[in-house]
Formats: sequence, C-alpha cells, structure tokens
Amino acid sequence: MLSRRIVESHLVAFEPEAVLSYLARDTRSLYENRAFVRVAPCTDFVVGYLAQLIVEATEEGRRFRKYECLRNIRQIVRNAREMTELSPSTMELLFRLYKYYIFSDREEIQWCVSTYLKDRMLEPEQVAWLISNASSSTHLVNRLLRYPKPNSAIVDWAQRALELELFPERAAELLGLLINNDLPESAGHLPAETVLWAIYYSRADLSDKSRLLRHTVTQASADAALTIAMRLSLPEVVRHIVSIVPPDAAR
Repeated sequence: MLSRRIVESHLVAFEPEAVLSYLARDTRSLYENRAFVRVAPCTDFVVGYLAQLIVEATEEGRRFRKYECLRNIRQIVRNAREMTELSPSTMELLFRLYKYYIFSDREEIQWCVSTYLKDRMLEPEQVAWLISNASSSTHLVNRLLRYPKPNSAIVDWAQRALELELFPERAAELLGLLINNDLPESAGHLPAETVLWAIYYSRADLSDKSRLLRHTVTQASADAALTIAMRLSLPEVVRHIVSIVPPDAAR
C-alpha cells in the first residue's frame, strides 16, 4: 500500500518549490530520494537549488555520493523538452561545480558536469577560464569548439591554437570557427580534406558552404567532399565532384 509520503514525493514533478526542500535537505537525502528528484522539471529554481546544495557540500569538504548527486542535475537538464533559461546566479553555481569536478579522476563525473555547460552562454571571465585551461582537458576544448554563438575571444584562441598546432586532431573544428563568408589565410596551410571538414563545421550558411566546398575540393579529397555533400544535401556539390573525378574512377 502506498504511503502518503511516497505520493507526496511525486508532487516534485509539479510543485518543486513545495516539495524539493524535504526531498533534498542535504546531499544524503538528495542521494536517498534521487529517484523522485530526477522527475523534477528543469526550472531555474530546481537547478539552482540542487547546484547550491552540492556546491556547499563540496566547499565544506563533506563526504557524499558525488557522482549520484551531480547526476541529478544532468538528468533533469537532459529530460527538459526545451532549453531552459537559467539565471546568472544559477549559471555561476553550475560553473563552480564544473570547475570543481571537470578534472575529477572519475571519467563519468567529468562527462556528467560537462553537460552542465552544453549550449549555454557564459560570462567573459568564464570563457577566459576555459581558454586558460583548455590544454588540460578535452572537455574544455569541446565546450570552446561548440560554444553556441560566435565569440571573439574563442575565435582568437582558435587562431592561436592553429598557429601553434596545439590540437592537431581538432584542426578542422578550429579552422571552422574562423570561417565566415570566405576561407581565412590559415586555410592555405592545411590539407584540402581538413579544410573541407572545417567548412562543414563552420557557422557559414548553406549557400556559402556549397560555394566553399566546390572551391576547395580536389580529386584527392573527393571522398571527404562527397560525404559532406550528402550530409548537407548539396546536389550541386555532388555534380561538381562528378566533373573533377576521372571517368574510370567514377564507374
């Protein structure tokens, strides 16, 4: 038979302001009631409340089930039907948790807190911290490469990273941040295939991508160009590739 407390706990999905305070009085109760907490809606109140709880436990050096507690926020954010706008104070709490745990020796914790900043706008000093520490973790590089809007500080970082060959395996994504309507000068120093993928990753509109792909593709890079053209549904690029591939290679 259901108890009244269990039934009331389900109200967190509808009335988190009334229920969350007793479901998650501290990190211990947060862990014990995690099944209920994770059905809470993704609102600024819910995310901010849980982040504050975990920040306090972290800064006070208390022992708690770090991954399971941090995972509550990840699940709530992931379950949201659409991106929820979060207040600057809540984003500051999430960024503090990110800084505390992104270098954890547990990979699942790193991936967990990495989702906190996904597709989120950050303050200039927060972006600066990511840039200063980018060489320490691929997670920081990912957040910079996939920042939701153009950012001059990130563009400058990408330019320096290319010049210094800091992240050779991410060269296409770095170059993609530098592409606007045309290819930057640095594209001339990279293989055609890398430039093709940079065009794919760039924020250029589809017509510009089509033009740049046709301008860049060579016989040697035709395979990559064809893959990209099909992903972007660009028949004119496919037709251009047909025109530069030798007849016997096209059979």
